[in-house]
Amino acid sequence: MDYNIHNIKPMKVVFMGTPEIAANSLRTIIELAKNNLIELQCVYTKPETWNSKKNQYIKSPVNIISEKYNIPLRTPKTLKNNENEIDYLADIKPDLIIVVAYGLLLPEKILNIPLYGAINLHPSILPDLRGPSPIHYAILENLKFTGISIMALDEGMDTGPIIAQMKIAVDKNEYFNELYSAVSKEGAHVLSDVVKTLSFIHAIDDNKLNKEYKKIFTYASPQSSSVLYRKDYKQYLTITDKIDSETKKINFEIDMPDLIYSKIRTFSEYDNAYFIFEKKTIKIIKANLIIIKEQLKICGEINENIRKDNLETIKIKSKHNYCEFLNEDLNINQQTIYNKLSSELLPCKINAALAKKNNCDNIFNQNGNSGCDKDNISLNISSKEEKGCGSGSGLIYKPGTVVIADKSGLVVSTLEKGVYLELLELKPESKKSMNYVDFINGTRITPGTILQ
Repeated sequence: MDYNIHNIKPMKVVFMGTPEIAANSLRTIIELAKNNLIELQCVYTKPETWNSKKNQYIKSPVNIISEKYNIPLRTPKTLKNNENEIDYLADIKPDLIIVVAYGLLLPEKILNIPLYGAINLHPSILPDLRGPSPIHYAILENLKFTGISIMALDEGMDTGPIIAQMKIAVDKNEYFNELYSAVSKEGAHVLSDVVKTLSFIHAIDDNKLNKEYKKIFTYASPQSSSVLYRKDYKQYLTITDKIDSETKKINFEIDMPDLIYSKIRTFSEYDNAYFIFEKKTIKIIKANLIIIKEQLKICGEINENIRKDNLETIKIKSKHNYCEFLNEDLNINQQTIYNKLSSELLPCKINAALAKKNNCDNIFNQNGNSGCDKDNISLNISSKEEKGCGSGSGLIYKPGTVVIADKSGLVVSTLEKGVYLELLELKPESKKSMNYVDFINGTRITPGTILQ
């Protein structure tokens, strides 16, 4: 059946969202309103928040877009037991509520008001990565892809049935802001298509479409029927949580190198991943992984969560692994680092120098300055006599050891033999971000230092 777009009765819509990903979706919804496919009656967003650094209240991105287009705006602190908002929505009788990262739960009374119900854009391939931080966890989990899901909203936490899904690739070097932008853009397009389809359904005469088919749940499928999952899917799912300071901390003695690298990329946009140096917090803005294949003991197959003895169990989610960096093209600076790590810097020389320095420290502490020139002890020395030292199957360096600290780079060992972290940009406590050379000069950090 063909429909003339100009004869469609606009579907009454209420939009609810707060951050930039919601603002991107709101822009596409506004375009639908301009084309007379929908009637955007009002927008809900979280109230303004006080920014102590700027000494002012900050409006949400959705708030700013709404004011720009003169759309009626509602900013309640909560919807739970909020009779004023329930009565307001009941009076305007929306056909559909659209929710994108709103930040407030919708009670059953509100979910039951719209003719079709409510739909939600969630930035992951549900049922994986439910919860408040799906984009963060897509990088933290080193996933090769994530995506977006449009679902019918119920009272659970991201548990509603799926209307549409789309996969989005995640590069092994991708930072949070890049993935956030991609998910926001693609999610807005898919959401627009879903709402556009509903607007055509809405235009069908009630005599031709039974009212029971008006509910959005009619067009949705259970999450267990997702494009990714079939049998035994529940045991592989990740439930995301709110990000806290401990999640951002890098523990070189526990965290595998791919987790360290993913933390740096995940928290690049706001409060960064960090380590402790001289009892101060050092945030990492940018870094690389460098693998010395001559030192790497083994690079096993990437875990794809496949049971070979059960053909009915399909691949759940594939992950990036540090082994992928074996084939990376090194730039001139990284090649210098590679050469040093391959042959010039030897752990026994660093250990010997450290022992000498520690001995000097003991003498100094016990007897004062006894002529021990601890400041002139070099920890970055190459010697033919010690070539091959530390070439056994165990770790070459204790995890978190500064191996190189000069103009060529600032390089730290990891829990995996032959895998190193190259620190490019850092932000010391109470200072501005700086490149590694300025950090080395400012802190006088030396090879052999153990980072916590």
